[in-house]
Amino acid sequence: SAAEMTDLLGSAAVAAGSVSVDATGMTEAQLVAVAAGVAKIPANGITGVMSLSTAGLTEIEIGALLSDASIGATVTVDATAMTTADLTALSTNIAKVDAITNLTVTDTQSSAEIGNLLSKASGATVNAASMDATDLGQVAANIGGVGSITNLTLTIPDATSDASRANVFAEVTDAQAQSLLTKTSAVTVTGNADADWIDLRGFDTTGVSFAINASNGDNVIYSGD
Repeated sequence: SAAEMTDLLGSAAVAAGSVSVDATGMTEAQLVAVAAGVAKIPANGITGVMSLSTAGLTEIEIGALLSDASIGATVTVDATAMTTADLTALSTNIAKVDAITNLTVTDTQSSAEIGNLLSKASGATVNAASMDATDLGQVAANIGGVGSITNLTLTIPDATSDASRANVFAEVTDAQAQSLLTKTSAVTVTGNADADWIDLRGFDTTGVSFAINASNGDNVIYSGD
């Protein structure tokens, strides 16, 4: 039971690093007890199948469990309602995680955290509001873990506003943009004060609507496929 685990792991008679744990089938109350007694568990000392969520675990407990989990353990995480601190703890120990469900990422996470979390996710929701080029690059690189993207804004700066630009958008390459477009239904394109060449002809834009704020200058817009 959880109480028995608490007594065992809290006993002064039990040496540090001497207890191995098979977490298969453990309840969250039992996992809380294990997390509180990690000093008695060696590195990679937690094996088996472990399911984690914040329904009964804090980010400190999740971090403690993951830090002592074996790479060979099977760890699944339900990220429903996880806070920024929870997701940081998860990202820090991402090598111990096998799968993440019900994940939502925002620009509150660092670009490295976005990449780590999405690399183990399935069907994640990405709120791209205020995400910069590095953030969006991580989303595109891990697009297989993404279910949907909302609030996506891409820009046309002066440096790429003429017909000879290398990529259409400032934040991402054309290949990355196409990856993002496969997971969103709406994009806002923001231009600049000069001429904007917004060329969507090379993209598959099926099912995607565009709100274009082209600003001043002689603006040229080519629709996508």
